[in-house]
Amino acid sequence: MNRSRYSLFLVTLTACACLGALGLRIFLLRTAFDADGLLRRGSYALLGLMIFCAGWAASAAILCRRLRSRRPGTAVDFSDHSGWQILGLVGALLLLTGSLLPVLGHVLKRNTVTLSLSEGLGTEFYLAAPMEFSAWSSSATAMGIVGALAACCLGAVALNRARLREKSFWLSAAAMVFALARLIYNFRTWSRDPMVIDFAPHLLASIAGVLSLLMLAGYDLKVGRRAVTVFWSLCTAVFTALLLPDALLRPAQTTLSALLSWLGIGLFCFAGALQLLTGPEPVEEEETPEAAEPGQEESASAPEETEEAPEAAEAPATQTEDAPEEAGEAPDGAEETRPAAPETEA
Repeated sequence: MNRSRYSLFLVTLTACACLGALGLRIFLLRTAFDADGLLRRGSYALLGLMIFCAGWAASAAILCRRLRSRRPGTAVDFSDHSGWQILGLVGALLLLTGSLLPVLGHVLKRNTVTLSLSEGLGTEFYLAAPMEFSAWSSSATAMGIVGALAACCLGAVALNRARLREKSFWLSAAAMVFALARLIYNFRTWSRDPMVIDFAPHLLASIAGVLSLLMLAGYDLKVGRRAVTVFWSLCTAVFTALLLPDALLRPAQTTLSALLSWLGIGLFCFAGALQLLTGPEPVEEEETPEAAEPGQEESASAPEETEEAPEAAEAPATQTEDAPEEAGEAPDGAEETRPAAPETEA
């Protein structure tokens, strides 16, 4: 299977995994909880979802091993396809909207918004968690503003990759630091919930998003790792799909701002994976021979010296052999130069 078909296979498999995660999460929320919101005993939906997530992570790790490259990745490894660039910009825009919604709701003193598809049919969403909105603090405002700045950084990174620039490390690092800070900030609320299943999808999506942004930032330092980056980016996309049913079926626990923020990071990471999968083929560097150790150089030069020694010893012998020849030629020369005696008459 060539590279283009293999990339298409990975993208198709990821899309199917997103649909599967979406369906399993909806089935879990509708069948595994009772009227009081407690998990029912003997529910196989939770076990099926856990097996699905573990199976997807293992399958993605095995499939992405083929993408390994010896050469460190750089920003030129990303494709300049306009569709993937627009997808990254849309993700940054969703993160910007999700970060500013709670602050806007606090300013307007309104925490709910109703989205209606038709008359008499609508869904009410929370802009912020009810407990957080009632006890609004300066930290919540700071997180909203920092999230908006991180969204601008992601938008700038998407534009820089489109122009194949390699000077956007600090922008990528700022977005990654925000994702990590939001994970710590949200975990304070998640840790109060005794049911891990309530915040497990949020935790998985947050961890995968932080690692994906970290791997993507490595390309700006020319230390990118293609296989690991694609793995965490695809995991971020699948784990983000688990959050969509929560916003529709349990809006008080998964607010509209949180949904847009996670969806924005998931789209941005998925766009980065698409750019790497459809980018130029990485050229492997040729291995250079390792330098020999000092001890080995001395031992290698020793035979050369011993070979040169007999040649030096043969030099005097050749000179002594040539000497008699020269000595023998001297008398002949002397006879030729001897003057002839004058002839006398009888």
